[in-house]
Amino acid sequence: MSFGKAVLAAFIGGVLAGVFLLAYRVSQETQKSLPESFADVPAEAKRVYGDVRAKATDAVKRVREYGGEGDETGDWPETGYVAGGSAD
Repeated sequence: MSFGKAVLAAFIGGVLAGVFLLAYRVSQETQKSLPESFADVPAEAKRVYGDVRAKATDAVKRVREYGGEGDETGDWPETGYVAGGSAD
């Protein structure tokens, strides 16, 4: 099997595993059988994408608000950690 076919097979396998995982998740939440849950996979994928995007946007926003202060010294203001000493 050529390298390209192996990569394509791995990609298709990953997509199928993702679809199965989303269908399983829907079936657990809605108490539907697994075959019935496959119809809800596109809506669940949109919901998961929206959740991931919102969390990523929030993380980027927090990093930008922080502004990189303390990067050179290693200070972590939210934990009180100060590099090379105490938080006093």
